[in-house]
Amino acid sequence: MHLKRLEIFGFKSFADKTNLEFKNGITAIVGPNGSGKSNVSDAIKWVLGEQKIKTLRGSKMEDVIFSGTEARKPLGVAEVSLIIDNHSGSFPIEYSEISVTRRLYRSGESEYYINKSPCRLKDVLDLFADTGLGKEGYSIIGQGKIDHIVSSNSQERRLLIEEAAGIVKFKNRKLESQRKLEKTQDNLYRIGDIILELEKQIPTLKKQSEKAFLYLELREKLKRVELNLFVHQVDELQRVLKELEQNANHIQEELSRKSEEISLKDKAYQKLRGEVEFIDEELKKVNEQYFALNEAHQKNNTDVQMSTIKIENNQDKISSLERLNKETEELNHTLNQKIESIKLSISSIDGDLKEEKNQIRSLQEEKSQYELRIRSQQQIYIEKKDSIDKTDKKISDTLSKLALLENKDQYTLDHLADLQRRVDECSISIQEASVSIEEEKKKQDKLSEDINSLKRQYKEKKERLVKAQEKSHALSSELKFDESQYNKLHSKYNLMNSNEDFLGYQHSVKNLLREKKKNKFLSEHLHDVVGNILEVPKRYALAIETSLGSTVHHLIVENENAAHECIKILNTNKWGRATFLPLNIVKGQVLKLEPKIVSHKGFIDLGSNLIEFDKKYNNIVYNLLGKVLIVEDITAAKEISKLTFYKYKIVTLNGEIFFPGGAIVGGVHKNKTTSIIQRKQEVMDLEFSMKTLQEKIKSCEKENDGLKEFVEQGNVEIASLEKNLNRLHTEEKLVKQICEQLNSKVCSELKNKSSLQIKIDEIHHQRAKEEENIEDLKKILASTQIEKESLGDVNQFKVDDQIQETIDKLDEKILQIKLSIAKAEERYNYYQTQREDFIHTLEENTHKVLLNKEEMDKLILDNKELEKIIEEANRQINQLEKAKSQLRESMESHTEEKKNKNHQIDHLQEKIKELNKENVLINESYNKMVNKVENKTAELEQLENNIFEDYQVNYAMAKEYYYEIESLNAEMKILKSYKTQIKDLGSVNVDSVEQYKEVKERYEFLTLQRDDLTKAKDSLHEIIEEITVHMEGQFVEQFELIKKEFDCTFTKLFNGGTAKLILEDSNNIMETGIDIEVQPPGKKLKNISLLSGGEKSLTAIALLFAIINIKPTPFCILDEIDAALDDSNVDRFSKYLYNVSKENQFITITHRKGTMEIADRLYGISMNKDGVSKIVSVEMSHILENEVNV
Repeated sequence: MHLKRLEIFGFKSFADKTNLEFKNGITAIVGPNGSGKSNVSDAIKWVLGEQKIKTLRGSKMEDVIFSGTEARKPLGVAEVSLIIDNHSGSFPIEYSEISVTRRLYRSGESEYYINKSPCRLKDVLDLFADTGLGKEGYSIIGQGKIDHIVSSNSQERRLLIEEAAGIVKFKNRKLESQRKLEKTQDNLYRIGDIILELEKQIPTLKKQSEKAFLYLELREKLKRVELNLFVHQVDELQRVLKELEQNANHIQEELSRKSEEISLKDKAYQKLRGEVEFIDEELKKVNEQYFALNEAHQKNNTDVQMSTIKIENNQDKISSLERLNKETEELNHTLNQKIESIKLSISSIDGDLKEEKNQIRSLQEEKSQYELRIRSQQQIYIEKKDSIDKTDKKISDTLSKLALLENKDQYTLDHLADLQRRVDECSISIQEASVSIEEEKKKQDKLSEDINSLKRQYKEKKERLVKAQEKSHALSSELKFDESQYNKLHSKYNLMNSNEDFLGYQHSVKNLLREKKKNKFLSEHLHDVVGNILEVPKRYALAIETSLGSTVHHLIVENENAAHECIKILNTNKWGRATFLPLNIVKGQVLKLEPKIVSHKGFIDLGSNLIEFDKKYNNIVYNLLGKVLIVEDITAAKEISKLTFYKYKIVTLNGEIFFPGGAIVGGVHKNKTTSIIQRKQEVMDLEFSMKTLQEKIKSCEKENDGLKEFVEQGNVEIASLEKNLNRLHTEEKLVKQICEQLNSKVCSELKNKSSLQIKIDEIHHQRAKEEENIEDLKKILASTQIEKESLGDVNQFKVDDQIQETIDKLDEKILQIKLSIAKAEERYNYYQTQREDFIHTLEENTHKVLLNKEEMDKLILDNKELEKIIEEANRQINQLEKAKSQLRESMESHTEEKKNKNHQIDHLQEKIKELNKENVLINESYNKMVNKVENKTAELEQLENNIFEDYQVNYAMAKEYYYEIESLNAEMKILKSYKTQIKDLGSVNVDSVEQYKEVKERYEFLTLQRDDLTKAKDSLHEIIEEITVHMEGQFVEQFELIKKEFDCTFTKLFNGGTAKLILEDSNNIMETGIDIEVQPPGKKLKNISLLSGGEKSLTAIALLFAIINIKPTPFCILDEIDAALDDSNVDRFSKYLYNVSKENQFITITHRKGTMEIADRLYGISMNKDGVSKIVSVEMSHILENEVNV
């Protein structure tokens, strides 16, 4: 069992991933201060679960993450992995190798892993408990640990011995058991309090439950009698209802036949509407296709225009290139003429040179003959003559060279002037081209700005146009839907608003109102039905309608005489019965409400205060609604009903009625028909909906027309923008080509200017040299003339003056011919250079002509392609015109078909209206029958509601209680008797039966729980006692071993002396502190606190080595523990360390040479300028082997 490897990434100064391999023996980690040696020790502490940041030499936990330097960015995570060999099975885990990893993010999140599986910190601490690697372990020993052992009190020193004794795990278990014991005791206290409280409740609940049993028995008997009476009453009502429903069914069948006919007509109408909508959709598609064809047509027109513009531009470029080629060819012709002229000049000069050279040869031969004739002169004359001749020759040569150089200098000046002129021409050409380029660039920038502006306008226009089209389509769909809805609402409004048939009115009332139109008396004395004189807000419509009930159909008359006349008309015509309310007789008053009712939550107002009506009908309205209370919901109704002792009629907004005396009516109406009030409300709602829709339709049509106009205008603007954009693109391309040509010209001129300038510089340099040569020749000439003068006159030595004169003349002629040859050679070279320049220019011009011709050919091919595009676009335009013509015909056809369908729809609407009128008449007779059914049903529902409210049973459930009875009176007496007995019982707590049962069961359960907790408490006491005994035994045994080993280790490290570990209180083994007494050799026995710094460190080291010898750890980290030792102590420490390393693995961080020497391997840590620790490893055993071999 040993440490195999440490992997560090992002921890403190280890920014890069670093692996440290460890083997058995001693591994030394060395390096300068601040290089990060101790960070290795900190990394091991951290991965083992260290939580104290001060121990890791930081202020907060995020400080362990690499914080960056000037050269490196900070990291966001720190990760350390510790790999330990477990072949021996020392750790309680089924792996031969254990990997423990800790990871910390800068956000504060922390993760632990064991063998790459996520775990808790507790799991890591438990894994290393009692192995010396724990929190208080002795496997990682630094200077702080050494000082802590020496300076800490006896109790803190005890923690180290406990870790070594292996009782930390048992101590933790004991603490856990003690905590459980405390919780158990707390639970016992709580249960005891609850049991005491339950014992007080049980007797009272027992008495209440017995009374409740008697009450339940009587209530069951009462229920049986009452439910039996309910079944008999329901059977009778159902028999009557069955007869009424049979009559209603016959009428309903007739109504169904009419409804089917209306349905068929309506289906035909809907089918036609669907066909019209389909035609609308087809028209929409055709319009879209037409719009798409228009767009394609415009695009093709744009393509034709663009291609035409491109052809025109290409043609202009071709003309420009042809003109340029013509000018270049003319220039080439001129250059060729110049070259031919130069060739002739060169040929002439070449002939003259040959002739002059021949003359020089002949003259030199002649001179040689004369010179032979005078060789026989005296030696002195010859010598003098030779000297003079040499001088003369030197002077002649010098003069010849001087003349030649002066001529050459003059030619050079002429050539320089010509070159400078050409340079000036290039500069002017470059300047003109640069100005043109700047102008063209300005044009290009302006064009780019215009193009970008047009693109933005085009994009904005296009986006607005697309949005407008989408909105237009959406508005068209919405308009069609709204028109359809308006037509439906209008049809319904016309049907409901026609009062001629008095839809929803009773038969007798309807006939009287019709008669009112014919009968003058009735028109003056018969006002209207109650429902028509009221203006009811929508929120209260259902409540007011329910409050009025059938009185909504009551007729209001002027007086009782008018009522008698109306009844007479009813009897005469056998129209049925009606109720009349004479204005002079019927009186009413408004209920004066108590403040407690008005202020009650949910109360709204009296019915008469919630509606509007003519003041002349005050008595009628106050009579019908002046004592009716309107409330929010059934809860408020129940509370107010109880508050008023069931004195008033109360109606909720949902239509539930609480009658005086306690009767309640509620639920949903079956076969519900529209009443007068609801009909009026619906008509008003329809008017409002129609008005809203009409306004919306007008708004949509106006908006849609605006959008269509906007789309048309937008298309025109977009076409114009596209045209302008294409024109600008063409102009931009042309400007770019001109710029490229000008740039090419500038480059060419710059190149020519550069080459000319180089030539000028070379000539200037050459001329400077030649001027120096001229000056040198002048100096030579002056010195030679002085030398000649010093030789004296040679005539005195002259043999034959005539011969000498002849020779002199010959020399003069030769000199003149040489000068002539020199000038001719200069002209020859000048013409040759000029000829080469002209040939180079001619070649460049020829190349330009070829390039221009290639460009022209390319432009001609482009024009042909563009002509094809124009031809194809024109062909497509013709096809699109034909397609547009076909679409226009299709649109006209669809429009005509839509018109025909709309005529059929109008006819069907008229027919449906007639059928609806017939249907209304049948519906009236059906409504009468339904009213009777509803009345009986309401009576039945009232009965069922009362029973359900009392017993929560329905009719089917109540039938179980049915039995035959002799008379209803006898049953009613029995019922009254049971009610009296129940009343005599007084207040009864029905829940006491269950409460008594629950309390009793809970009492018994908690009693058992108390017994179980008492047993658990005793069991925990036994466990704690066993752990304590075991801990004491193990601690004493290990303490004695460590004490003995400490004395031996101390003696070895100090070369003598004694050391003791002393228990401060031997009677309290588990709590006592541990003190150290030592006697170094040659000194008296003293306490450790009285030792020197080095002695303290060596004593602490002796104790740690003693512990390691008794209970070895998987590995041991020694972090500069030898820093306080002198050299002799370091030697003893290193020797001892070497001896114990054979059975233990040590990793030491040190600066001391003696410790380094015993290491099996070295890790050197350094830190570069980037602030990151780097590692270099050296295997010392290999070095020693190599040295031995050497």
